[in-house]
Amino acid sequence: MSSYEQIEGFEYWNKGAWEKFVKDHILPLHISSSKLLKLREEILSRTEGRKTVRLRRQLTKIFTWRH
Repeated sequence: MSSYEQIEGFEYWNKGAWEKFVKDHILPLHISSSKLLKLREEILSRTEGRKTVRLRRQLTKIFTWRH
């Protein structure tokens, strides 16, 4: 979905519809993008100045870790 216009029956004049749109579509994107930015920072901090072989091993550990 690229915008609210693609939601069938969206009432763009309705404040409640906007609140629901933000809660259902924008907030999850914000949360996901924040997590990705934190992951980027972590990867950069762990890999700064490392050689490629060591870097590959470290990244493999990061991306195969399950919580």
